[in-house]
Amino acid sequence: MANIQDYYKIVEDSISELGVDPNSCRDDNELGAWALMRGDQEVWIDCWYVEDEDQVYFQVLAPIFETPDDLPVEFYRELLELNYTLFGVSFGIFKNMLALKVIREANGMDKDEAVAIIGRIGNYASEYGPSLSVKYLGIDPETGNSN
Repeated sequence: MANIQDYYKIVEDSISELGVDPNSCRDDNELGAWALMRGDQEVWIDCWYVEDEDQVYFQVLAPIFETPDDLPVEFYRELLELNYTLFGVSFGIFKNMLALKVIREANGMDKDEAVAIIGRIGNYASEYGPSLSVKYLGIDPETGNSN
């Protein structure tokens, strides 16, 4: 297995290829974590080692919005239907946060794949986040205000 530093380099080279300075989005408090903007969407990138598995993992996540407890069943059905159409990405909810996420073993990943994953997450989040926000929360994506 490669050294985790090799994967950090892949991530930082990918961020650079996307036109962002990796130094400006690196989390100074957590090694292997970055946060950057893809358009209006924040994207979080994490790379970490799990000793028990002797495996490095790569995750890209875009937080969409906090989910209230009273969302209708139609919201969850729409997420499942969207998941069916998405390529290599899925919606999920963790601690009341709707997010788009990809997680994979880092082994075998190269810069081109990392760039594609980061771009895909940002694109899907920018495409679906605002419409879901308007439809289910009544929040105007331009102003952030409730309608």
